[in-house]
Amino acid sequence: MKKDRIDVVVLSLISSLMLSGCQATVSSSDKVKVNKPLVTDAEAARENVNKKNVITKGKIKKFVKEHKEEYEDLIYGLKDNEIHIEEKTFKNQKLYFFLYTANGSWATTLYQIREKDGVIEALYYISAGAADYFDFDIISISQGDFITVYSATHMGNGSLEFLELDNIPDRKAGEEPDYELYAVDNHFEELVNKNGTITSKTFENGILTPVYEDINQDGNTDIQLKGTLQEYQYNEEADKEELQDTRSICEIYLFNPKDKTFVLQSEEDLREKKTLTTGDIVINNHDLLNDCPCTEYKVQDIYQYQNEPEKLVEYKEEKGAYWHYLVYDGIVYVVINDRPRLGKNAADMAENIDYVIVTSDLYSFSIGIQVGMKETELAETGIDFLIIKNGDDLDSQLLSGRTGYLRKLKVSYDSVYYAESSYEENVALAVIVKDGKVVRIATDKLY
Repeated sequence: MKKDRIDVVVLSLISSLMLSGCQATVSSSDKVKVNKPLVTDAEAARENVNKKNVITKGKIKKFVKEHKEEYEDLIYGLKDNEIHIEEKTFKNQKLYFFLYTANGSWATTLYQIREKDGVIEALYYISAGAADYFDFDIISISQGDFITVYSATHMGNGSLEFLELDNIPDRKAGEEPDYELYAVDNHFEELVNKNGTITSKTFENGILTPVYEDINQDGNTDIQLKGTLQEYQYNEEADKEELQDTRSICEIYLFNPKDKTFVLQSEEDLREKKTLTTGDIVINNHDLLNDCPCTEYKVQDIYQYQNEPEKLVEYKEEKGAYWHYLVYDGIVYVVINDRPRLGKNAADMAENIDYVIVTSDLYSFSIGIQVGMKETELAETGIDFLIIKNGDDLDSQLLSGRTGYLRKLKVSYDSVYYAESSYEENVALAVIVKDGKVVRIATDKLY
C-alpha cells in the first residue's frame, strides 16, 4: 500500500502521539455491538398503511410490486418480517432506509428510500452483507457526507464501507464503495505456527470501532479503528478454539488528498496470510471432491458420479501431450495423457483427473471462494495470493502457453490470483477475475 507523502520527521512525531493514545485499553463502553436489523411483532403491529406521510412496509411492498421488472430478482414477494425501515435525521432532513433480510438468508441488503410526502419514488441500492454484522450510519467529515456500512461475508470477515450520500442514486448492485477499511473479523482463520500449534486471530465482538479526527492537522479527516485483538489456540482434545491472549489495537488511516485514499500507517497487517493447503481446495456440494482433491479420482469415478460429460474438448499441447476437458454444469475436469482421444475403453476410463475448473456458483471451495464473489473478498480468505495481471507471464502449466486453459477456452480476464501450497502437498489454486468478480477457479499442480 502506497504511503502518504508526509515529511518523515512530522510523521514520526504524529505517529508517536497517535500510538501512545492507541495503547490505552478500550473500555467496554467504547465497544460497539452491531445489532441485527430484526423486525418485531410489536413493530409490525404499529404499522399503519393509511398514514399518508409515513413510509410503511405496505408501501414498500406495493412499490416493489408496481416495479417488479426492476426488483423481481431481488425483493419481489416481500414478507413483513423481512422488512425493516429506519428513519434518520441528518442535517435537519429526514432520510428513510429499507433493510431487507430474506427469511432463512444470512444476508441483509440496504436501500435508501426516496420519498415525497410519504409516497415512495425510488429505492436506491447501497450495500449488502452478513446480517449478524450489518449496521449503517450517516456521517459528515471533511471529505463529504457518507453512509457508513459494516459489511461482512457469511464467514464473518469484512469491512467498514464509505459511500458518498449524494452518489447513492447512481450506484449499481455490487459496485465498490468509495472507501473500504478492514474492520470486521469474526472468522477463525487457522494458522499453523512454527512450533506446530494452530492459532487464530479475531476482533472482540467481531468489529473495530471508528474514530474520526484530523490527526496530522492537515485539514482532512483521518480515521482510527479501535478494538481488541483476540488470539485463540485450537485444542484438539476438546475440539474447540480457546482464548489465549487479548490486546488493544488501533489502526490509523491518514487521508492522502492527492490520491484521495485513506492510507494505513501501521506496519502490522492484521490479516495474516497463510499458505494454501490441500484441505483448502476440496469442493463443497460435490459428493466426490468434498473430502479430497480431484487427483484422487479417475475418469470412471466421474462418469459414475455424473454420467457422461455435456461435451468433451481436446487439444494437443506444444510438447505433444493431449489435454482433455470433460465439461459438466458448473465444473470441468482436465485429463492429460499421450492419446488424442479420450474414449470409454478400460485404459482411458482409468486415467487420473489432473485438474478441476469451477465455472459457476454451483460449487465452492472449502476455503470460501466461489464464482461470482467480489475480488475484494479474496483477501478475507487469509491466503497469500500472488496477483498476476492480464499480459503478465503465467508460470503455471494449466494456465500458460498456447494450450493453457485461459487461452484455449478463450476466457476473458483482468487478473489471476495464484496461490501455492508447500512443495510436499503439490497443489495450487488460480482464481480468475474479470470486472471485479471471480469468473473461474482452477486447481493446479506445482510440478
